[in-house]
Amino acid sequence: MASRSTRRRTFGSVRRLPSGRYQARYTGSDGLQHTAPTTFSTKSDATVYLATQETDIVRESWKAPKHANVTLGEYGRTWIAQRPIKPSTRERYRSAWNLHIDPLIGSLMIGDVSPAVVREWYAGLGDQLRRSLTAQGRRYATPDLRRHAERPTLGIDEIEELARHVPDRYKATVYLLAWAGIRLGEAAELRRKDVDLKHAQIRIERAVYPLNGEYQVQTPKSRAGSRTIVLPQFVADELREHMHDYSPIGPDGLIFPTRSGRCAYNGIQIAITRTLRAVGYECVRVHALRHSGQLLAATNGATLTDLQRRMGHSTVNAAMAYAHASRDNGRSIAERMNAQRATVGDINARKRAS
Repeated sequence: MASRSTRRRTFGSVRRLPSGRYQARYTGSDGLQHTAPTTFSTKSDATVYLATQETDIVRESWKAPKHANVTLGEYGRTWIAQRPIKPSTRERYRSAWNLHIDPLIGSLMIGDVSPAVVREWYAGLGDQLRRSLTAQGRRYATPDLRRHAERPTLGIDEIEELARHVPDRYKATVYLLAWAGIRLGEAAELRRKDVDLKHAQIRIERAVYPLNGEYQVQTPKSRAGSRTIVLPQFVADELREHMHDYSPIGPDGLIFPTRSGRCAYNGIQIAITRTLRAVGYECVRVHALRHSGQLLAATNGATLTDLQRRMGHSTVNAAMAYAHASRDNGRSIAERMNAQRATVGDINARKRAS
């Protein structure tokens, strides 16, 4: 008996209810799932309804029936408030919404927000903001290996220059940000119990972020953010000296406190930023030290997995940019290998001649 082939539905779904009628559901162009406003007596009728909705979406004439009486501004504020995200991320979303979306198209009814409206809104943004939005969207889709070329980093000599000129209480901070590649919020929340000087390593379990004038301690951005990082010995030595001079005694003592013993997130950022400007690196931000550290690790042989773990990312996408950039180091490696081979060749030639 020949098997009966079935064709999977490519848009929406139909299910039979206990009443015997059929319900149609689909994902609209707003990214939300919608249910047909009525049920159908036959599966074929439900399928026809889905086909009409799909056609409207393709023609860009589809309107969300469920939210027809809600403005985009109301919908956006509700969406941000209900998302299961960290408070610091919610605040960034709210700030971006209030600055760039709500004043321009927030008064539109959500059913009137068509792809054409979004394109017009996007075209009205400044070039720099458009590039930023495009880069951020690309981060979640696929790694853009060109982004590294646009990201300023510091070399070893420049890191040393920064460390020499920054206030002494933040010298070890510079080394840790650069050579361990951790985030500023992770460094500011680092405590004595997180540091293992005997084995030259630190444990990242928490991070602190400024939010509405206060500091909030959170878990790292992703599950992979909780990690152990082995330090170069000279960084561990700098950290030991720094802890002796500045860190309060006890397992919960902050490694980088202010003079009054409080969180130094803003103090670190201000001190390093001012020093960067003073030594001529106007375009470099504090976060660039993290990028510099990952590039240093990549050029010293770190694999994608190594970089992923050091960075605390759950995927290798971000690490791929540093691995790609480190290929530039392949030329000098090849040249050193060539010189070594040439030396061996000369020795063998002299042996044969003798």
